[in-house]
Amino acid sequence: MKTRFLILTTIVLSLLCTHKKVYAAACTFTSPLVQLLSTQTVTINNVQYCKSVIDLSVDIDINSGNKWTYIHLWKLADYPNLTYPNPSSAPTASDLANALFTIALDNTNTGNPVLSPTYPPDSDPSIKVLDAADGLTYTKTLISGTVYRFTFKNIEILIPGACDAGNPPVFKGDSWSSQSNNGKTVQCATAGITITANDPTVTGTIDCGTTNILNFAVAVNGLGSTISFQFDVYIETNGNTQLDLGTDQKIYTGATTYNVTQGSNSPMNFSSLTMPAIYPAPYSNSNPYHDKVLYIVLRDMQISNGGGAPTPITTALVTPIVNACIPLPSAFENISVSKKSGKLVVNWRTLTEKNNKEFIVEGSEDGQNWTVIGKLNSKAVNGNSDLPIDYSLALNVPVSLAAIGLGGLFLLTLVRSRWLRALALVVIVVAAGACLKDGSTMEAKKDSIAYIRVAQHTQDGGVSYSKVIKVVND
Repeated sequence: MKTRFLILTTIVLSLLCTHKKVYAAACTFTSPLVQLLSTQTVTINNVQYCKSVIDLSVDIDINSGNKWTYIHLWKLADYPNLTYPNPSSAPTASDLANALFTIALDNTNTGNPVLSPTYPPDSDPSIKVLDAADGLTYTKTLISGTVYRFTFKNIEILIPGACDAGNPPVFKGDSWSSQSNNGKTVQCATAGITITANDPTVTGTIDCGTTNILNFAVAVNGLGSTISFQFDVYIETNGNTQLDLGTDQKIYTGATTYNVTQGSNSPMNFSSLTMPAIYPAPYSNSNPYHDKVLYIVLRDMQISNGGGAPTPITTALVTPIVNACIPLPSAFENISVSKKSGKLVVNWRTLTEKNNKEFIVEGSEDGQNWTVIGKLNSKAVNGNSDLPIDYSLALNVPVSLAAIGLGGLFLLTLVRSRWLRALALVVIVVAAGACLKDGSTMEAKKDSIAYIRVAQHTQDGGVSYSKVIKVVND
């Protein structure tokens, strides 16, 4: 099964603000992450604009010293190259004349920051300050101590004119914090955060099978542009379907630099990348990772256009590849079998279970021909579990179904009453069926069993098998 990516994410991997211990508590603004949700042409009052919608996440130290945090963004061509000596006066209306937006986070009431509708350093109404009235919201998640991850949602950026696929916009921004109650003095700053919008683009698919296969392509949209990059791959592990460098796991780190040129070798295809190579076991074919989202991260990018000097991009582009592979009904782990005190003891663990019913233990002399020798019902509630479950089955000296049958038939010859014979027959059938109840065994010559495997049966009749395990004598 194949799936296309949903959204393009832009993430700033390492932008740390400078610090100067002017006050008791230093301000911080670290690990900014920008997610580009959409770019499209819209018409407002009969005027066309290219509208980009983004979410911005950043770690901010909300302490008694950090009173205000600001974010400004410009088109690359309009970026004013402001300098931020420490401390310094804040940017003014003239500095922000071409800014696409400003966000002002007021933390003068420590622990309860709010979005300010005004820009305290300069009250000029021409400064475009985004707040709740513009649909801007934010969430706050504790990272550690007084450091929180803020996610500012639904930031709309309007650029006059229709979107041009051959000339995708590039943005550049600054962020800074103040430890003054009036918010007018810069204590720390991060300048020159560069963000590309829709260039390059990545499309990808995951071919499902016993071993998943990842395929993706990188396309350059800017006319005549060349983009160089390296790439990494992450797997979704925290369940929020958004790349989180702190919890999602990197499963491949690239070391090769690729160059893609629009009109030449674009798109560049990365095909038949088998998961064991960049998606090592157990992630490629075992739950809970078999059906998880992957993130392709293009980093260390530079954009060259028309032979000019390359522009370093201080962000990394992240594309989520939605994984629609059908989850395996269970993922086996730690399967073992041994002989102890004349018994065969089989142990196994499931990492997850989905729509599970029971486990049938099978034995074989040659590893080819299999005989059912025991059964256990699933311990998972309703057959579903996202947590590991341990199982153990001790195969006792078996009671032969054949012996039950022959003995029962012999007993029937001793019973003259017709209804007693009928009752005895029922008892024989029940006794025989009991050999397949939960935890029971069927007859097997344990001394001849050299191999064991576990068959997992789903509630809808599906069957999957564990790997084959050789019997170990105690």
